[in-house]
Amino acid sequence: MGLASMKLREIDLCPLCESIEKVEIERIPYHEIWKGLEKEWKAVFSKKAIENNSPSELTTLVQCKNCGLQYFVPVASGDSQFYCELSQSPIYYSKQKWEFVWVRKNLRAEDYVLDIGSGDGVFLDSITNQVKRAIGIDTNAEAIRCAKRKGLNAILTNIEDFSKENMRKFDIVCCFHVIEHLERVNPFLKAAISCLKPDGTLILSAPNRDRITKRVFESLDYPPHHVSRWQSSQLGKLADIMGIKLEKIVMEIADRDACHKWLREKLSYKVLNGRSKLSIVLGKAASFITFLPPLHNFYRIVGLLGKCGLFRLSMLGVYKKGLV
Repeated sequence: MGLASMKLREIDLCPLCESIEKVEIERIPYHEIWKGLEKEWKAVFSKKAIENNSPSELTTLVQCKNCGLQYFVPVASGDSQFYCELSQSPIYYSKQKWEFVWVRKNLRAEDYVLDIGSGDGVFLDSITNQVKRAIGIDTNAEAIRCAKRKGLNAILTNIEDFSKENMRKFDIVCCFHVIEHLERVNPFLKAAISCLKPDGTLILSAPNRDRITKRVFESLDYPPHHVSRWQSSQLGKLADIMGIKLEKIVMEIADRDACHKWLREKLSYKVLNGRSKLSIVLGKAASFITFLPPLHNFYRIVGLLGKCGLFRLSMLGVYKKGLV
């Protein structure tokens, strides 16, 4: 469906800039999302969880005319029961993320670090002995219990409540893949920024909606899991909205396998039209040669992959709080 103007309830504000001006992109029935979650992620949901997290028969993806953020209406993120049941999936949580490695390389021994949405403490555990102090907070009770069993400093709370007693206490505040789950971003970020010391650093990561690894349908990229979809440009606009300085945006460069698959499909189905087995074979051979390991490494070193927009899932926004 092409972008067409539409009027929606005022309650369906853009989660980032809170504008009401938007255009429609697509609609999808909730029952298809639930089927996808069960099939793709081996998740089993109770009837109550499905009913409580399906506010309507359809969810509609729209794009904000002001900031470009894509989000779903009705704006309805998953509740604690949804995440509790989803977390039982054996493949839902990724133990390591690209952004974990990037952030660890940029920490100092004297840093006080806050990890918002710390889960069972994978990142927290990896930095506890690297920095002066590391604290994680999450609203998932079972995740916090798991983190505590590891001996980690993890607290069951949300950032709004935590910030009331912890203003200006941290050098680094991290938030990995959380903002895409929020119905409203501003109150969350305001509380997170208040926890930073003057000149402290806020690090946010979010899924890149322009990733080359994106499939036509990804059940986790719809409500009740994700309620918004981000580009790097929204990470930039976030700085202006929240009154902080954007230091840099760092994109996850696609690895060789992702590049190979992307080019293979592009050549086979868009250039060669995929009309025969020969077109598929030729596309596969051409992409394999193009992204031989030495060539892929060369493209990465000279920055060609980034210039061509060959990015994977994650992107990081790094921001500085003012001195005042």
